[in-house]
Order: sequence, then C-alpha cells, then structure tokens
Amino acid sequence: MDCASLPDSGAVDASGDVVCFVIVQGRKMNLQLASVWLERPHVGFSDIRQFASQCRDAATVSGRESAALVLLGERATVFSERHEGAAVSARDVDEFLAELRKDTSVLKEASVASDAAFLEALNAFASQLAPTIVL
Repeated sequence: MDCASLPDSGAVDASGDVVCFVIVQGRKMNLQLASVWLERPHVGFSDIRQFASQCRDAATVSGRESAALVLLGERATVFSERHEGAAVSARDVDEFLAELRKDTSVLKEASVASDAAFLEALNAFASQLAPTIVL
C-alpha cells in the first residue's frame, strides 16, 4: 500500500519499514485519536503544527474533551514556535513527543475513569503547562 495515496496519511520510515498513520476523513480529533497520532516514532515541525491545528479545531465543538484538546494543541504550538527556525535534534523532538504521549495517555485514562479523575488530570496538566504559555 502506498501511504501517499491515502488522505491525511503520514508515511514514517521506521528502521526501513514504512508505516502509515491515517486520520479518518470527517472525524474530529479526540483523546483516542490523539493517542494514535502520537504513536508515530518520528515527526517534523509541520506534523506537530498539524496535530496542534487538529486539536484546536476539534476543541471548537463543545464536548467533554475540549479543554484537554486545547491544552494539547497549545503545548504542541508552543514547542513548534519556540524551536522554529532553529536546528533541533531529532532526540529533542522525540523527547517532546514522549512527554506529550505520556500526558495524553494520562488524560485519556482519567477521562475513562471518572469525571472527577478527568478534572483532576486536566488541572494538573494545565498547571504544568501554564508557565510555558505566554499570552
């Protein structure tokens, strides 16, 4: 299968293998899709910006996960804007993705557990993120 022929796909060369990641057309980003998206082993700045945009777009629809998607999108935006135009090692990007993957997993698991757990996880993530966001 040729990944380039799929809509909204990303081909990633992982140890010589081509892996396809597809966001289903017409589906808005949610915590589950964000987790799947973040399983990519490597991404570039344009991919991170696309992730942020999809999170922000999905957050415009009033829903339970809107605040989490806004925060995830903002975190991705802050990272890409801070490092835009500068040489950043693949290791630094991979570390950022690992942190974002962990944060998304915590939010997703808390969302499934209960409203109280989800609210607690959102507050913790927002508190962690607040010092890095400049309005």
